[in-house]
Amino acid sequence: MEFPELEVFMQQPDEEGKNGGQFSKRFKCQVLSIHVTAFYLMPTNRTVCMPPGHEKDVYNYFHHYMNSEEDYQTLIDEFWDFRLKENVFHHTWICWEHQGIPYKFWRNVATHMKMIRTFAS
Repeated sequence: MEFPELEVFMQQPDEEGKNGGQFSKRFKCQVLSIHVTAFYLMPTNRTVCMPPGHEKDVYNYFHHYMNSEEDYQTLIDEFWDFRLKENVFHHTWICWEHQGIPYKFWRNVATHMKMIRTFAS
Protein backbone atom coordinates (compact mmCIF):
# COMPACT_ATOMS: atom_id res chain seq x y z
CA MET A 1 0.00 0.00 0.00
CA GLU A 2 1.41 3.40 -0.92
CA PHE A 3 0.69 6.75 0.68
CA PRO A 4 1.85 9.56 -1.61
CA GLU A 5 0.73 12.20 0.91
CA LEU A 6 2.99 10.64 3.53
CA GLU A 7 5.94 10.67 1.15
CA VAL A 8 5.43 14.39 0.53
CA PHE A 9 5.06 15.03 4.28
CA MET A 10 8.28 13.11 5.09
CA GLN A 11 10.36 14.42 2.17
CA GLN A 12 13.88 15.29 3.24
CA PRO A 13 15.28 18.72 2.34
CA ASP A 14 17.81 19.04 -0.45
CA GLU A 15 21.52 19.81 0.17
CA GLU A 16 20.71 23.50 0.65
CA GLY A 17 18.15 22.63 3.32
CA LYS A 18 15.20 23.58 1.12
CA ASN A 19 12.25 21.77 -0.44
CA GLY A 20 11.65 19.49 2.52
CA GLY A 21 8.26 18.21 3.57
CA GLN A 22 6.22 19.52 6.47
CA PHE A 23 7.85 17.08 8.91
CA SER A 24 11.28 18.47 8.07
CA LYS A 25 10.07 22.03 8.60
CA ARG A 26 8.50 21.18 11.96
CA PHE A 27 11.58 19.28 13.08
CA LYS A 28 13.80 22.26 12.27
CA CYS A 29 11.57 24.59 14.34
CA GLN A 30 10.95 22.31 17.31
CA VAL A 31 14.24 20.48 17.78
CA LEU A 32 16.96 22.87 18.88
CA SER A 33 20.71 22.38 19.10
CA ILE A 34 20.41 21.75 22.85
CA HIS A 35 18.18 18.75 22.11
CA VAL A 36 20.55 17.39 19.48
CA THR A 37 23.55 17.85 21.80
CA ALA A 38 21.77 16.19 24.73
CA PHE A 39 20.87 13.22 22.52
CA TYR A 40 24.50 12.63 21.54
CA LEU A 41 25.70 13.03 25.15
CA MET A 42 23.54 10.13 26.29
CA PRO A 43 25.93 7.21 26.84
CA THR A 44 23.46 4.79 25.21
CA ASN A 45 23.53 6.95 22.05
CA ARG A 46 27.32 7.06 21.81
CA THR A 47 27.43 4.91 18.68
CA VAL A 48 24.45 6.46 16.90
CA CYS A 49 25.52 7.80 13.52
CA MET A 50 25.78 11.59 13.61
CA PRO A 51 24.83 13.21 10.29
CA PRO A 52 26.79 16.34 9.28
CA GLY A 53 23.88 18.65 10.15
CA HIS A 54 23.75 17.30 13.70
CA GLU A 55 27.52 17.49 14.08
CA LYS A 56 27.31 21.16 13.10
CA ASP A 57 24.51 21.71 15.66
CA VAL A 58 26.60 20.15 18.43
CA TYR A 59 29.72 22.11 17.50
CA ASN A 60 27.79 25.39 17.30
CA TYR A 61 26.12 24.73 20.64
CA PHE A 62 29.46 24.00 22.30
CA HIS A 63 31.10 27.02 20.68
CA HIS A 64 28.35 29.35 21.88
CA TYR A 65 29.00 28.51 25.54
CA MET A 66 32.79 28.44 25.60
CA ASN A 67 34.80 31.45 26.77
CA SER A 68 37.81 30.79 24.57
CA GLU A 69 38.86 28.92 21.48
CA GLU A 70 41.12 26.75 23.64
CA ASP A 71 38.19 25.71 25.86
CA TYR A 72 36.12 24.99 22.77
CA GLN A 73 38.83 22.75 21.30
CA THR A 74 39.20 20.93 24.63
CA LEU A 75 35.45 20.33 24.70
CA ILE A 76 35.44 18.97 21.15
CA ASP A 77 38.34 16.65 22.02
CA GLU A 78 36.51 15.40 25.11
CA PHE A 79 33.32 14.89 23.11
CA TRP A 80 35.14 12.73 20.56
CA ASP A 81 36.96 10.84 23.31
CA PHE A 82 33.51 10.00 24.64
CA ARG A 83 32.13 9.02 21.24
CA LEU A 84 35.17 6.83 20.46
CA LYS A 85 35.71 5.42 24.00
CA GLU A 86 39.21 6.83 24.24
CA ASN A 87 41.35 8.26 27.06
CA VAL A 88 39.15 8.85 30.15
CA PHE A 89 36.31 7.07 28.36
CA HIS A 90 38.32 3.93 27.70
CA HIS A 91 36.10 0.86 27.51
CA THR A 92 37.66 -0.60 30.69
CA TRP A 93 36.55 2.31 32.89
CA ILE A 94 33.79 1.73 35.43
CA CYS A 95 31.64 4.52 33.97
CA TRP A 96 30.48 2.18 31.19
CA GLU A 97 28.77 -0.03 33.77
CA HIS A 98 26.44 2.94 34.34
CA GLN A 99 25.74 3.89 30.73
CA GLY A 100 22.04 3.24 31.25
CA ILE A 101 21.97 5.83 34.06
CA PRO A 102 23.46 9.02 32.57
CA TYR A 103 23.79 10.84 35.90
CA LYS A 104 25.93 8.05 37.37
CA PHE A 105 27.90 7.68 34.15
CA TRP A 106 28.87 11.37 34.01
CA ARG A 107 29.48 11.55 37.77
CA ASN A 108 32.07 8.77 37.38
CA VAL A 109 34.09 10.76 34.86
CA ALA A 110 33.42 14.30 36.14
CA THR A 111 36.68 14.72 38.00
CA HIS A 112 38.67 13.65 34.95
CA MET A 113 37.09 16.01 32.45
CA LYS A 114 37.68 19.71 32.08
CA MET A 115 34.78 20.87 29.90
CA ILE A 116 32.28 18.22 28.86
CA ARG A 117 31.07 17.56 32.43
CA THR A 118 29.34 20.98 32.35
CA PHE A 119 27.17 19.94 29.43
CA ALA A 120 26.61 16.31 30.30
CA SER A 121 25.54 16.51 33.92
